[in-house]
Amino acid sequence: SYKIYEDNDLIAVLDINPASLGHVLVIPKMHLKYSYEFSSKIFEISNLIVKRIKEVLGYDTNIFIANGLNAGQKVEHLVINIIPRYPEDNINLVWQPKPTSEKELNELTNKLKFEIKKQEFKKLEERQPRKIVRLP
Repeated sequence: SYKIYEDNDLIAVLDINPASLGHVLVIPKMHLKYSYEFSSKIFEISNLIVKRIKEVLGYDTNIFIANGLNAGQKVEHLVINIIPRYPEDNINLVWQPKPTSEKELNELTNKLKFEIKKQEFKKLEERQPRKIVRLP
């Protein structure tokens, strides 16, 4: 593999069949299927890689996560794809907007909205430390 980062929890490698040159896969070592099953560390490391791509290659990126087979997950394991975007790279991550009624939007809002109580938020903060990890 073409490893660019590794610690006890994660490994980040260059994709051998990339969407574009520099396509990185960030993979937890523990078997997890969904992004919400891992701590925020995976996003902190992914963002450090995004920053490194911008600094070294000078390109913008897309971060792609497929949570489940219907979302395009190829294997039942969490993978974060970081894809450098070059001018005229012909990568298409665009979808056709679907008209939605105000009634549907209101119903969905009522089903999905939630609040985090202070004590729950405190538990989240305790579980996910804010320590920033620097890439070599």
